[in-house]
Amino acid sequence: MRPPRFGTGRMPSRSILNNRYIILQKIAQGGMSAIYRGIDKQRPGVTWAIKEMSETAISPGERAETVEAFRREAVMLRALDHPNLVSVVDVFRDPDKRRWYMVMEFIEGKTLLQIMEESAGLLPERRVLSWAAQICDVLHFLHTQSPPIIYRDMKPSNVMEQDGNGVCKVIDFGIARFWKPGRTKDTLILGTPGYAPPEQYGKGQTQAASDVYALGATLHHLLTGRDPESKPFKYPLVRQLNPRVSPRTEAVIRKATQIKPADRYQTIAALKTALLPPEPAGRPSDPVAALIRLLFGRSSP
Repeated sequence: MRPPRFGTGRMPSRSILNNRYIILQKIAQGGMSAIYRGIDKQRPGVTWAIKEMSETAISPGERAETVEAFRREAVMLRALDHPNLVSVVDVFRDPDKRRWYMVMEFIEGKTLLQIMEESAGLLPERRVLSWAAQICDVLHFLHTQSPPIIYRDMKPSNVMEQDGNGVCKVIDFGIARFWKPGRTKDTLILGTPGYAPPEQYGKGQTQAASDVYALGATLHHLLTGRDPESKPFKYPLVRQLNPRVSPRTEAVIRKATQIKPADRYQTIAALKTALLPPEPAGRPSDPVAALIRLLFGRSSP
């Protein structure tokens, strides 16, 4: 097996970090980082997820950018509090090995991508919509910060569902950024092909409608099983691939994934209202929307 490009994921079990955290095992390996499961000497019985990023294996031209993104992620998450966001409790640098570590809430569960890949067939619409309601809530929360935070990397592998309760947590903030009025383009071109909208490729500044697009692409993938990375910016109608999906959900996803930002929903709140509209008084409830409200006790923001 080739070693990870960025020199992470190599800590042996029982390693001790910052004289406090004991590494138990590696649980994930990404392009620029690794995540371990660890315990806390100062808080017996508490388990953390510990994210590692190495400076030494990053080329000098990329190093400052990558370290800043990691630091920004930690600072951003420590300042935010939302039930659908993973919480960060500590961040530190190991000066000897030139590695950075972020200590986060450990989530017992699976990513939405894992759930989809392990499913025997296509996922039920009502389950996907229950996830969508929660994702809309957390994106709305981010977009209404001052200044607004644009997530920029919504995809099934960046959301986890906790075992036993169906609660979703957004887990990776490596490329989130603050929206800056007056800027016409983003400084960095980042994102995941297939989920990232055209403006995220240096054609404009990412905005709330950019996260709308990525969420639309995510829902399309979850409901159809078609990986959007295969043909970026091309989305067959949902019901052509999964006839069991409602026409309303298909129409919402189609509008959310329009190429031009002005043709999409302009806010996550508008997308959620279209996807899960409140029921008019005196009319029978839509069973999917009613179930979601029952489970999560939320209305459209």
